[in-house]
Amino acid sequence: NPTNLCDFLFIKFIDNKSNNFYIIQNDNIMGKLLFIILFLFSFNNSYSQHKKEEAPKPLNLSTVTKLIQYPDSAKVNKIEGRVVVKLLVDANGEVERISDQIEGPEVFHEEIIRVSWFLKFTPAKIDGENVKCWISVPFKFKLNIPEEQSE
Repeated sequence: NPTNLCDFLFIKFIDNKSNNFYIIQNDNIMGKLLFIILFLFSFNNSYSQHKKEEAPKPLNLSTVTKLIQYPDSAKVNKIEGRVVVKLLVDANGEVERISDQIEGPEVFHEEIIRVSWFLKFTPAKIDGENVKCWISVPFKFKLNIPEEQSE
């Protein structure tokens, strides 16, 4: 005869990755808890193994930066700022898509979109395999205004 509710408990697990089926029937609740803890620990380790990830790196950012033409309206209004564009880089390191959501003064957006297509990257990698990924690239717009000399 069972002496308490714990004697009626049994636990069933199916590990979908290995198709192993586990049943534990134990009169001891501590044994059941220990099994659950060990099972969950092994389950987490098998499904969340750390993958080696490598972010894309720009190959020609300085060259592309030199292509930027400061917009005339920004010069006239003395607008400066930092613009961040989000790019989808394909598995070959080419820009596949440019996000519509660009951060920074709107006067620079059109120019950043134009030059961003020229960017080249090392491909992003997961476990050594080339993958596409989104990357944010910042650009800084600063006017080169010579200081006025006093007479």
